[in-house]
Amino acid sequence: MISNKWIDNMSYKDKFIFNVVLNSRLKSYGHHYKKVSTLDMFVAFFIIPLPMGFEYKAIFTQITVWQFIYNFKKNIVGYNMRVMLFYRYYFKELMGEKFTTPFLSVISKK
Repeated sequence: MISNKWIDNMSYKDKFIFNVVLNSRLKSYGHHYKKVSTLDMFVAFFIIPLPMGFEYKAIFTQITVWQFIYNFKKNIVGYNMRVMLFYRYYFKELMGEKFTTPFLSVISKK
């Protein structure tokens, strides 16, 4: 497997959120994970809405005010979609629901 060290570019907060939200998948696929406590689940509920590192960069590294305004609508839509998706998987982890697909999906099967 190719190692491009992408994990080194993530902040502690981003790693924490991914660990909580995807914990059962990380365990199942044999990836590195940290055990999630009740306190971690509580804290994650409030941290999920905070912008992740790549969102900060997308929003605040615009060259001009006009670029910021032009891209703001796209960025806010992507941000809202990410938060909703993370909460969806957060509540699945919280309820102990087993995943049914081998990959993450925005569209749920009913």
